[in-house]
Amino acid sequence: QQADVGKLRACDAFNWCYDPFHYTVPEGSYSTDPDGVTRIREFRAMVAALNRAGLRVVMDVVYNHTTTSGQAPTSVLDRIVASVRARLAAERVAERLQCVIEQGVGPLFRFGGSEQATPPMMSKRMFKQFIVKYEGPLWQMVRKAGHIPWVHCHGRVNTMLDEFVEGGVQILDPVEPPP
Repeated sequence: QQADVGKLRACDAFNWCYDPFHYTVPEGSYSTDPDGVTRIREFRAMVAALNRAGLRVVMDVVYNHTTTSGQAPTSVLDRIVASVRARLAAERVAERLQCVIEQGVGPLFRFGGSEQATPPMMSKRMFKQFIVKYEGPLWQMVRKAGHIPWVHCHGRVNTMLDEFVEGGVQILDPVEPPP
């Protein structure tokens, strides 16, 4: 099975059940029709059905994970400069985050990716510039909806704890050395 998956790796955006080109929908093979809006509708229907059954859905998406880099067509983050990339990504994520909140996803929203910006990988100033500035409003959006923002982070998070608390983060994991 791994060999079959490996054959498609270079031509498919598959990333183990989530699609980092279309972050808030399952990878196409989990849908009855992987093209178009069917997988979006099916995901929304699944979340609604699970909520009706009394089950809550946790959205665990790592927005800095991509399947390609450089100038490839599916390289959604590397094709623009860092500050513009961060702003545009945050705007795109905010729109989709609002949509999944409205669809009943919650109560936990796990954010990942900030581990690449904590000291020692980047300075405290850079963390504030690229994480707090752009992810902070997303954490607040989750809090405002009555849900819990949960951040996956590495590095010297003790140097950034005030920023996480001020941003509204309620769960921080794992507290571990840099990758």
